[in-house]
Amino acid sequence: MVKKKGITLAVGDGANDVNMIHEANVGVGVRGIEGSQATRAADYTITEFRLLHRLIVYHGLNFYHRNCNVMLYTLYKNMIITFPGLFYGPISLESATFLYEIWIFQFYNIFFVSFPIVYYGVFDILFSSIQTKVKPELYK
Repeated sequence: MVKKKGITLAVGDGANDVNMIHEANVGVGVRGIEGSQATRAADYTITEFRLLHRLIVYHGLNFYHRNCNVMLYTLYKNMIITFPGLFYGPISLESATFLYEIWIFQFYNIFFVSFPIVYYGVFDILFSSIQTKVKPELYK
């Protein structure tokens, strides 16, 4: 019933939690005394329960922000490379000639896909760890 209404998070530390972790959208396994079955079944693994707050609030918030912006970036990047070819087709009488040389496509993909995304993923932080610790309501 809960899974139908939203995204679920399961946190477990033993073998009895493996089914719950598999059924949830996101599973977190805590490495503990009971064994490592939960950590092997989980999407994320932490060593102590106190690290769960940082994982959810800080990393979850920044990941969501980055993921949304990367999706928009990819959409606009593909529009920029595709639309000139669509407009060039009728002008060239659909002769199947390329608007750009092949090496320009490769350079475009390397330059505008690899470098900005890596740079953005490393240096873009919406809120610092201290801000999310002081105000957890920023996650909303």
